[in-house]
Amino acid sequence: MDPIASLSCVERRLLRVTRDRGLVPFVLLVTGISIALSLTITVVAVSFADMTLVDLIVALAIAVAVPSLVAPAVAVFLGRLPIALGSASEELHHLARIDALTGVLNRRAFAEDAGALLAHRGEGAALVVMVDVDDFKQVNDRHGHATGDRALCLLAENLSEAVRPHGVVGRLGGDEFAVVVAADAAGREAITGRLARACDLGGAVHALRASSGVLDIIGAVSLDEALRRADHELYAAKRAASPALLTAV
Repeated sequence: MDPIASLSCVERRLLRVTRDRGLVPFVLLVTGISIALSLTITVVAVSFADMTLVDLIVALAIAVAVPSLVAPAVAVFLGRLPIALGSASEELHHLARIDALTGVLNRRAFAEDAGALLAHRGEGAALVVMVDVDDFKQVNDRHGHATGDRALCLLAENLSEAVRPHGVVGRLGGDEFAVVVAADAAGREAITGRLARACDLGGAVHALRASSGVLDIIGAVSLDEALRRADHELYAAKRAASPALLTAV
């Protein structure tokens, strides 16, 4: 649950002000209100008392001095709370969208962002790509899961770099990744070239590669349908590269 959603309108307004302008306006506001209230209460109280001028001056001085000393410290403490709450909320929102291992979008966040990209691209074309690591189980079995994780992180980093800034990358699960990137005809070759180079995982395990299935999208296509068709292209590419492997699957 987003902690910001539970705040009142006034509290959310306070959060925005403190984050945008810092603590100084909030501290001044709290201190001013505290002094005004203290003076009001003091004036009302002394109006019913028989006091000398000196006593009145002392009372008014105390009414100003005490909140002037106490209110800023309290205001700083209270002002830091919404700032910390806002930071925590942003961090939770970020963690809820990001795959913990690779740093790319998780399945749910990818579905949201990639679906939005496809829906709002207008008449522009896009590429939908499915990627997975070749023989990933053997990588884990032969080299250990730490090496397998390193290969996944390298693939995620390579894919993100290949489609930045006009694409999104998500880890759908295991060694399976998906990419959606806006690409017109002129830019398609360059992007597909970068994606092909991104599948070189020799930096993690010698000669290790990932396979990809690339689908050109023009017109209205749902993300689920696009991914299904890109997945078909992926396995067609694997079948062409290694017929025996695909026969055994």
